[in-house]
Amino acid sequence: MSVEYGFIEMSGGEITNNSATESGGGVSVDSGSFEMSGGTVSNNLAYLNGGGVFAFYDGSFVISGGTVSNNFAYLNGGGVWITDTNESLGSFKIPADAVGVVFSNNRASAAYDRNPADDDAYAMYIVGDVTWSDPLTQGYNNYDISYTIGTPLTFYTLSFDANAGDDAVIGLMSDIKLILFDKPIGKLPVLSRGGYVFEGWFTEAKGGKKVNPSAIVMTAEDHVLYAQWTVFVDTGGDSGKDSGSGFGQALITENNKNENNKNENNKNENNKNENNKNENNNSGSDKTTASPAKGPSGGDSKDTQNTDRDTDTDTDKMNSTLFLMFALLTVPALVFCFILYKKINRI
Repeated sequence: MSVEYGFIEMSGGEITNNSATESGGGVSVDSGSFEMSGGTVSNNLAYLNGGGVFAFYDGSFVISGGTVSNNFAYLNGGGVWITDTNESLGSFKIPADAVGVVFSNNRASAAYDRNPADDDAYAMYIVGDVTWSDPLTQGYNNYDISYTIGTPLTFYTLSFDANAGDDAVIGLMSDIKLILFDKPIGKLPVLSRGGYVFEGWFTEAKGGKKVNPSAIVMTAEDHVLYAQWTVFVDTGGDSGKDSGSGFGQALITENNKNENNKNENNKNENNKNENNKNENNNSGSDKTTASPAKGPSGGDSKDTQNTDRDTDTDTDKMNSTLFLMFALLTVPALVFCFILYKKINRI
């Protein structure tokens, strides 16, 4: 798109996948003004300057919303090139009311750190909410906004090892990223893997030191980071509920899993010994089946005592019955004998 001696406003849509044999891969502004409040300028290429937006002579670019990403210039200004790059810095502005402006993954021939002499201009013209191509932390870097009078930056490569064997891993968009010495390491991928919880990036595959995005790069060399994982176990109930999950789920590390298996084996061995002990005791009991069962205190068991008590009660009842029958038979006989005796005496 070309703007000559006029005003163009972009509030949405895309300017993408364009190329220029010279400058201005996506948008070329000649003595005009391009204002962007939304939309995307992305994946554009310039063989000279201004991969995304090129503003020359009296051209200007003001952005208060939207994204400028993945643009490339073989010379300067991967995202935006501004007339008299190192002097007319005010031709590019991000006003105070700007929200969510994103510059991402723009590239040029070289990157620069901002010259302290331009700190005041930067604070005046770049005011609103904006992020820059990772790992750069400010816009006068030549990757995002054309700028060539600062300190040249040397990038190092940060490689990522998912450390997941043959398992599929989601979230690793690229195996490498660029980092800068004495700067924050910047954004790190967040991964996911079936059956595991991602614990973060570490300096070693096992152990090592955990690395956060805010960590400062302390050595001027390429780095490798390793993902580390926690095995995910579904306990199937509240007994193993993890306070952060709320679904009866527990998290254990590989080491804890091995330790738990070891404890379980010990438990099984103890149970086996206990069962053998009980078996031996039962065999001894079989040899003395004639002995009365003993209760907890060593005497007759409760069931045996109840049986004996019932037997005694039945015996007493039988004796009482026999005594009554004997009395009923004996008394009439005695009375009969007494009467017969009287009659004989009278005779």
